Amino acid sequence: MSPLLLMIVINVVLQNANSKGVKLSKSKKLSDVEFAENLTLLDEDKASLQEFFNRVIDRTKKLGMNVNVKETKCMVAYSDQPPKIFHTGDRVEQVSCFDTLTV
Repeated sequence: MSPLLLMIVINVVLQNANSKGVKLSKSKKLSDVEFAENLTLLDEDKASLQEFFNRVIDRTKKLGMNVNVKETKCMVAYSDQPPKIFHTGDRVEQVSCFDTLTV
């Protein structure tokens, strides 16, 4: 799939997934960050994040795409107890930081 087409599909999925996101100000929230083929989902609590993740998975399946749980990571900031996020019964790997490619 071309990168442009992938970004269009991801935007359609996210528009229909309806997340609470993370509050940035009284009127602004951020629910996701996209970079190349990477997508970061943001939410303020475990239950909302799991629900958002499930909705994203459901929407991608409806479009004929899959989420690879082996490539999926979960990182928590500002919490002593990281949530356990699951995809089809498999626990998503917890990481303390995300590695990015730089040029």
